[in-house]
Amino acid sequence: MKVDLAEIRNTILRAIEQRRDKGDPHGCYKWLPGSRANLYASLDAAITYSIMGITANELGEKRRLEWIDYINSYADEVTGDGRYKDIIPRHSYFHGNGMIIGALGYLGGRQPFPVAFYDEFDTPEKMIKWLEKFNWPRQWAGDFWGGPMMFSTSKQCSARWIDITINWLDDNLDPDTGMWKKGVIPETKYNPLGGFVHIYPIYELHNRPFSFPDKVIESVYKLQMEDGRWYDGDPFSYLDMDALYAYVAMIKISDRHLSLVRESAEKYGRFLLNLLSEKDIYGTITMHGLLALASSFGCLNQLIPDTFYDSVKWSDIFSSRALYRTDMVEFENI
Repeated sequence: MKVDLAEIRNTILRAIEQRRDKGDPHGCYKWLPGSRANLYASLDAAITYSIMGITANELGEKRRLEWIDYINSYADEVTGDGRYKDIIPRHSYFHGNGMIIGALGYLGGRQPFPVAFYDEFDTPEKMIKWLEKFNWPRQWAGDFWGGPMMFSTSKQCSARWIDITINWLDDNLDPDTGMWKKGVIPETKYNPLGGFVHIYPIYELHNRPFSFPDKVIESVYKLQMEDGRWYDGDPFSYLDMDALYAYVAMIKISDRHLSLVRESAEKYGRFLLNLLSEKDIYGTITMHGLLALASSFGCLNQLIPDTFYDSVKWSDIFSSRALYRTDMVEFENI
């Protein structure tokens, strides 16, 4: 099995282009062909470009600036607290904040208002209380990634905040799974993995050691099904990408299970290619799904680059530091 990711990138770009609203400014995209344009589709498209190795300079100055303006047209001027309108169902304004920072960071834009809701956890003391009240049984749906994670790379964040937050996370790791949170029964078997990938990047962003990489790999491997997937719901799921990212992150720390990881990634790769071989499948995947797809291929490129190859290195939504530049994106009163 050999997969030229340059061909995959061109296919994804064609699918994105089918959703562009050609009568509106650059950056105006639809969820699916024929649906209305929305904020998340615009954010998804920008981050997908980034993951596939397309630089913002390649977009051209006019397109890049129009895209920034389009995204910021959704900023809620009534509240002025950093929230954006048109957040998709089942996603909070925290998650939207993370997506906005990633997209604007890629495009070279700024948020037009300061993010007021960081005040829920902007001191070490508030953050500890926030973590203690966090819904750990349902952590996959939690707000850590778009909230505290993004705050951690803000100019407002202190070194003490980072130290105390990561120390708390260290103390509450489950040594049997390598994930969070010890002593808590998850609502579903997927929640520890779904939560883990939305929290662990804070360790990478701040170059902090992590204690249980092999346990995480073993936990992910045990969850994989016979057909290669990890999630037994929809045949195409963000949780599958989450599993691949967990592998990507953990083998940077420990290569003890490297052959097992590669075997597992190959297994999922075969499933994914078989799924995508269905006629017109790309036209049925939402823009948010296309982002997950690009990120999955980005993980496969990092895990088994001889199989999923390209002259350009692909990334993913969790390990790309370029998507966490809150310090460059946050409102600045000049």
